[in-house]
Amino acid sequence: MSALIKQSTKRKKGVLADVEEHAAQRTVISSLLPVTIEAVREGDRSIICSWVTNSDALRMISSDQGETLEEDLLQKWCAQSLEAITIRYNSRPVGFCTLSRSEQSLPENHVELCHFVIAPEYRRRYFGTVLLHYMRLLAGHRGFKALHGRVVPGNNAGRSFARYVHWRVEDPLDNRFMWFAYEIRSLLQQ
Repeated sequence: MSALIKQSTKRKKGVLADVEEHAAQRTVISSLLPVTIEAVREGDRSIICSWVTNSDALRMISSDQGETLEEDLLQKWCAQSLEAITIRYNSRPVGFCTLSRSEQSLPENHVELCHFVIAPEYRRRYFGTVLLHYMRLLAGHRGFKALHGRVVPGNNAGRSFARYVHWRVEDPLDNRFMWFAYEIRSLLQQ
């Protein structure tokens, strides 16, 4: 297949040919990756809970208090959410998040991305970026116009990630958190 890609791009010149070849190769490669995104399964809870092993880690993804993430709290998050989603690699969950309208009072047609967590050994490997893009599309498909997220001020990794994916900082809806937003309309127009 790569020979076919190279053959077709030889006829084009310059940067355009390079960009198209790179995009075609990435499509071929990504179709081979064992990554899926789906609703949380019953058996996922203990795995997801194992990623949040102390009260500081729990505080980074939730305002709930506790020493660790327990399965009953995770079940509560899933039950109260509009969507509870995992990203899987080789059939194993490596990331989790929810979409919610009940965590915070939001304007009509806005939704919040909550409890966003990636397994420690899979961070900085683009699983979070892929999951976030999926959640943007899911929120847009459900008719929402904006996706909000909040990050605890001490969560430097979360703040860096929000900047990396180009979320805009917004006025705090709750002063305990740094708030970010993404207008879904702009994603759908691209």
